[in-house]
Amino acid sequence: MHGTPVFHGTRVPVETLWHYLEAGDSLENFLMDFPGVTQRQAVFVLQEARKTLIASTPNLAQTLEPVVEAAP
Repeated sequence: MHGTPVFHGTRVPVETLWHYLEAGDSLENFLMDFPGVTQRQAVFVLQEARKTLIASTPNLAQTLEPVVEAAP
């Protein structure tokens, strides 16, 4: 896939998951359309992205304001 990150054991680009979510589709819809990708793989990608985003943006709630509110 020319260096594009894909889900292990598939040719499904990880970016496809982001396209689905950005379009308002659910994780379940993504998994139904790409049965070679497991729920565990997709959740792992989402968890790793969250960790990376939080680690690289300490003031995330302020950066995304008013899109995201900080929890009390």
